[in-house]
Amino acid sequence: MFCAYAFISIPIKRDSKLLELIIFDCDGVLVDSEPLSARATAKALSEFGIQMDQKTALQLFTGITINDAMAIIKDRYGIALPPEYLSRKAELIDYEFRHHLAPIPGITDLLPQLDIPVCVGSNSAHERLKVTLDSTGLTPFFIDQVYSAEDVSRGKPAP
Repeated sequence: MFCAYAFISIPIKRDSKLLELIIFDCDGVLVDSEPLSARATAKALSEFGIQMDQKTALQLFTGITINDAMAIIKDRYGIALPPEYLSRKAELIDYEFRHHLAPIPGITDLLPQLDIPVCVGSNSAHERLKVTLDSTGLTPFFIDQVYSAEDVSRGKPAP
């Protein structure tokens, strides 16, 4: 992963030939959405009879697929959640992102200074990336340059 903070005080010029493109991961570099996702997950689970706090949801589900998360829930709680759980969780995440998500401090100062092409490369779905970038005001920096795991046969960390 490329840490955006390394570039805040370093001018990067296309003619330097050091960098031709910066691929920004979304979560942890452009935004910090995991705590909001965990809060929405905990709330959705509670609506389906599983009591879990945000911290536990963050620890259990960060960085794993929805299928793995569902398997953990079934193994740990003995509950196979219905499809309505996923739609409710998506609604709650959408709400959290639209009302509480913010760019990582300094990123909106950095992006306009870059004189080389940039894009987003994320395991998130395009729909979530659109909500993320729109709600944080980052969309103009990445127009038509957003790539999701949906675009490739194997998402990160595969090359």
